[in-house]
Amino acid sequence: MTKETVPSRFSRTRLGAATQAFGCGMVVVIALVWAVGGAFLDNYLVAQARSYCDAGWEPPHKLELLFFLPTRLLYFPVAAVVSGIASLLFNPLALWSPLGRWKTTRAIFSALAILVALTGPALLLLHDFATLGTLDGYPGDSGLCPPDNVPPWWPSWLPS
Repeated sequence: MTKETVPSRFSRTRLGAATQAFGCGMVVVIALVWAVGGAFLDNYLVAQARSYCDAGWEPPHKLELLFFLPTRLLYFPVAAVVSGIASLLFNPLALWSPLGRWKTTRAIFSALAILVALTGPALLLLHDFATLGTLDGYPGDSGLCPPDNVPPWWPSWLPS
C-alpha cells in the first residue's frame, strides 16, 4: 500500500501569503490609527501652545483655529495613506528577498515599515506646531514664553 500525500491546508505558499497580508494590513491599521490620533494631538498641541503663551489667543484667532484645525482631520489621513503605501514596499522585501529567510531581518523590515508609516503624520504634526502653534514675533501677554513663543514644555531637540 502506498502512502498518498494529502495536500496541507497550511502549505508554505499559503502561509507566506497570509503573513504578507497580515503584515500589510497591520501597517495600514497602524498608519490610520496614528492619523486619527495624530490629528487630535495636533489640534491639542497647537491650541495648548497658543493658550500657554497667550499668542494668537484672542477671539478672532480662536475663530481662525476653529475653522482651520478641523481641516487637519482631512490632511492627516492623506499623509498616513501616502506614508502607509510607501511603507508597504518593505513587506515584499521581507518575504521575497534572500534576506527574508531569517526572522531577524523580517522583524527589521517590519519595524522599518511601521517607522515609515508613522513618518508622514509625524512630520505634519511638527510642521503644524511650528507654523500654527508658535507664532514667532507675535506679542504674547502671558510672560511665560520667550519672544519666539515656544512654550518651555516643548522639547528643545524638536523643531519649532
